[in-house]
Amino acid sequence: MKRIPFKVDIAGVIEILGRSLYSRRDTAVRELIQNAHDAIMRRRLDELQFFGEIRLRQDAVSHTLTVHDDGIGLTFEEAEQYLGTLGVGLSRLVRRNAGAQDATGIIGQFGVGLFSAFLLADRIEVVSRKSHEVPGVRWIAEPAEGIQLGESDVRELGTTVTLYLSEPARVFASSDELLKETVRHYADFLGVPIFVNDDGQRANLVNVSWLEASPDPEVVSMDLEQHFDEAPLDTILIRRERPCAIQGALYITSARTPGFSGRPLVTVTLRRMVINRRLDGLIPEWGHFYRGVLELPEMTPTASREDLVRDESFERLRANLEQLLLERLFELGEKDRGRLQSILNWHRYTFAGAALDVPPLRKLLEQHYLFQTSQGPLSFRKLSEAVKQAGAGSRIWFNTARGREAWINRMFSGLPVPCVQALRTFESALLEALADDARAGGDQLEVRPADPGDDDFLTFVLGGGRFEPLDDGWEQFFAPFRCSVETGEWRGDEPVLAFLNEKLQTRRDFDEIKADGKLPAAFAGIIDRHLGRDTGERHRLLLNRKHELVRGALEGGAHAPLASVLRTLAYHAFLTAGLAPRDEEQRTLRHDLEWIAETVRHKGGK
Repeated sequence: MKRIPFKVDIAGVIEILGRSLYSRRDTAVRELIQNAHDAIMRRRLDELQFFGEIRLRQDAVSHTLTVHDDGIGLTFEEAEQYLGTLGVGLSRLVRRNAGAQDATGIIGQFGVGLFSAFLLADRIEVVSRKSHEVPGVRWIAEPAEGIQLGESDVRELGTTVTLYLSEPARVFASSDELLKETVRHYADFLGVPIFVNDDGQRANLVNVSWLEASPDPEVVSMDLEQHFDEAPLDTILIRRERPCAIQGALYITSARTPGFSGRPLVTVTLRRMVINRRLDGLIPEWGHFYRGVLELPEMTPTASREDLVRDESFERLRANLEQLLLERLFELGEKDRGRLQSILNWHRYTFAGAALDVPPLRKLLEQHYLFQTSQGPLSFRKLSEAVKQAGAGSRIWFNTARGREAWINRMFSGLPVPCVQALRTFESALLEALADDARAGGDQLEVRPADPGDDDFLTFVLGGGRFEPLDDGWEQFFAPFRCSVETGEWRGDEPVLAFLNEKLQTRRDFDEIKADGKLPAAFAGIIDRHLGRDTGERHRLLLNRKHELVRGALEGGAHAPLASVLRTLAYHAFLTAGLAPRDEEQRTLRHDLEWIAETVRHKGGK
């Protein structure tokens, strides 16, 4: 059997790098900065007082981009062995051979960085000199021509990489703002200063407060505000070595996120080099209002260094972060309730929706999430305490009908038990989930909708007894409202109460739209199937027999003037309940008002 070596088509490899491995062309600049950084860090291992710098220079005439570092440099043997060998990274070998403490600042790992330069360049030239090595090294590579390796008379220690840019990439030789933005995007937190052209001001931050040994929380908050251009509602400093190393800061954004959408804008760095500015899956889904920067030295990057490998270490990190975030929220509940209330009010719907599936969040919201009720804002804990003290059958009532809030508040006025205005669907679901948790703990709590069509609800709210229907004459008199009419007695002095049948109201709305020809036939069919046939649904009108006006109207009959007064009151009661008046109801109102006015004039004439 014949043994043959592997053969590599460099041009094909470069095409794979560009199309499959890297998502951005400026990744090549990142890789060159990373290599320069590692060379400086390696020199620091030998020279404790050495600091170093990286300088990028553009030449729009020759269409070149140069990356220079004053790091450790390369020997002739190192250039020959490592620069032209795909997959053998010198930095990785240094990290493997050095002690863990000695190599903590070195980034490189996969040995593909220099080849990424071909995303921008047709030709790469490397000139380097290592201490005590004379002469220096010149290494030149072109995909079609292969590699040339020779001597250089360079005197300066360090390495200079020159990219002869391809025509589509020549903007990197002319736009200094593009180059500075690339530096800021990838290397803003890198611990080595980077300069662009002859600008004396470094292009990256270098020192950031959240990576200091003893960060000042106020300074970190101000730095985050400046970096992300928004004021944090709360800042969480993170510094842990176990169970996984994390260092950095997160904060809760003051920007409202729409509904449950959005992503946590967390920047992840690995040895200070940016991996991703919007890393998915690290922060729990319920926490998409978090922003910040996290340094994760123990995580493994993907080959493109644009993401982290989703392995067991990543899952441990994710679980650890979620625990940290929950601990911070509970800490605020104990030590800074005002701040926590502000956060919950600002992101209330996100918290309410997320807590349905996250038990620890429900535990937090049980004490601190304020539901709007007929007695003002109350937590679930306060609600359940009020119900128990009232001896009201351990029942919490809630209203979901928008437009009925004022009526509900009036109905529950003076009652010891409040009614929750759960106008968002997930708030009623949150009530149910919290009640389930309470029942699991031994409490017997029931959550019930405040449905005006429910006799149990009416009995509780009105404190009345049995409701009896009126005769057909009165049903006909109130026919314009399409309602059943009943009499009863209840606490309070309201003569009439009106309750809408939601299904009837919805059907009337859609019937009007269909009559105008504005509803597509397919959609109309879906609505008809959903609402079903008209089976004679009615709104509901209650007349208070204890009220003098009602008694007088009932004694006088449906054709007496006082009946028109009663029907006018019924009209306004239906409006309060949320009825959208149609022409028939409005004509009836005008008729009643004219009849009342005529009666008053007639009596006045006498």
